Amino acid sequence: MHPSQDYVCQKVLRARHTSPITCLAFSPNGVFLASGGQDGRLFVWWSDGGESVCSINYDSPLQTLLWHPGQERLLISGYSDGCVIWSRFDLGHGSVSPRLCRKLSVFSGTPVKVLAFDPSTNCLAVGSGALIKVYQRKLITGRYVRLAVYQHEGEADIRSLTFVENGTRLMGSFLQDIIICWDPSSMKPVWSRSIGSKIGNLAVSPDASQIIVSNLCDGFDVYPLGPSLAAISTSFKAPSSSDRPLPALFVHGGGAVLGGCTSGNFPLWDLKTSALLQVLPHEYGGEIQAVAAYCQHDLNIWRIATSASNEDLQNTIRIWQAGVPSALAPSSQNILRRTRRQAYLGAFQGRELPPGVGIFLAGVLLLLLCKFLFPGGLFGQENRQHPVIAYAVPQYANPPSGIHCSTSECVDYRAPVQRVHYMPPPQTYRQNESSTRAYLAGYLHASLDGAKCILRRSLLYFYKVIIAVKYCLARLKHFVDSLVLGLYTAEQGMRAWAYLAE
Repeated sequence: MHPSQDYVCQKVLRARHTSPITCLAFSPNGVFLASGGQDGRLFVWWSDGGESVCSINYDSPLQTLLWHPGQERLLISGYSDGCVIWSRFDLGHGSVSPRLCRKLSVFSGTPVKVLAFDPSTNCLAVGSGALIKVYQRKLITGRYVRLAVYQHEGEADIRSLTFVENGTRLMGSFLQDIIICWDPSSMKPVWSRSIGSKIGNLAVSPDASQIIVSNLCDGFDVYPLGPSLAAISTSFKAPSSSDRPLPALFVHGGGAVLGGCTSGNFPLWDLKTSALLQVLPHEYGGEIQAVAAYCQHDLNIWRIATSASNEDLQNTIRIWQAGVPSALAPSSQNILRRTRRQAYLGAFQGRELPPGVGIFLAGVLLLLLCKFLFPGGLFGQENRQHPVIAYAVPQYANPPSGIHCSTSECVDYRAPVQRVHYMPPPQTYRQNESSTRAYLAGYLHASLDGAKCILRRSLLYFYKVIIAVKYCLARLKHFVDSLVLGLYTAEQGMRAWAYLAE
């Protein structure tokens, strides 16, 4: 599937690398673009706008890099001093803080040429010259230990490494027209084939059914992937050089091929018809080139990054975009807006509700809730009597005009002689429970008391369940700690035994 519109240069990046750019790579979600150069500098850019996110410096030329497939802000890069470095950058609290989180010395004095990582097996393959090493990350300690080593006979120059078949196979290519597939656990060859031409670069299609090879002669050749010596299925002609390998890449989900050429332009071909779809030009051209691509057709994201470097150190990176991405596509503005909102929310919470105040308010609310639910104590019974309502019954139901009545006496002010008519003492009686209002009030009080009693008992049972679960979790934690300690002790013993055996 191809985009409905041609690629248009969205951004040109200059004056960052002081040496030729050797590699480009998009992050797994397509939001970031990483570039590495011979000056040892690693830059991370926003892919939609081209702004710089962060940079990481190292004192050795950078040869290759890749993103961790499961983490969008973790980079793995290989350098000329034989080291592999894991670099992470965070956007938390509105600022970018890159750091080197792991360093692995693989080769001594020879550069790291190619890298490959498989997330399902946590295996890292590193190649330099005729030597390939496979490392695996241990889940208990988190360290990378060497799993297997392969040394190719004679002179060889490794060009590519790729995990295929869900990490059960590792495929590599050498400059001397050889493609080999290994079992990564032992690095024993499963099959090998010779294609009859030198290999400058090699890329595998997304469905792992085809490979494209830069033949260092007249362009690019496409072969079916497998141990059989099948003929070339498709060829693409482009000006090439015998000493400068050109990049090649499958794009559009494997429906098109993107390559480089000595003129500095980047042609884009259709894989089925071999027709030239478009040429992506560079202003200065360059002999050292790198390409990267990211596409997600359901969100209309079609991006290509190309770089070209010449002898005058004119290093340029162009970001190409086909069409307008969907509004649901991740972008730098959305990520920055979410990061700022989280930072402001954290600052607001830290200023208005310190930890002590939050705990105090939570305690007050808990006490009020317990006071409402348990008025007779936390788990006590409530014994409250219904109130007695008293009424004063006057002597006259309707006292005549001019007579002031009270609860104890009634005085006639119009009589010529002041006479006081004493009334009987007030009588107290209970409210008539047969009335509708009293019945509804009593029913409401009884229902509320019943609901509170049920809720109180439920909370008591829930408290007992929490205590039981807490006890079970404590026992489980003790068991897991004992198991981990036993496994760690066994691993240390096996390492000591292997060391003594060597």
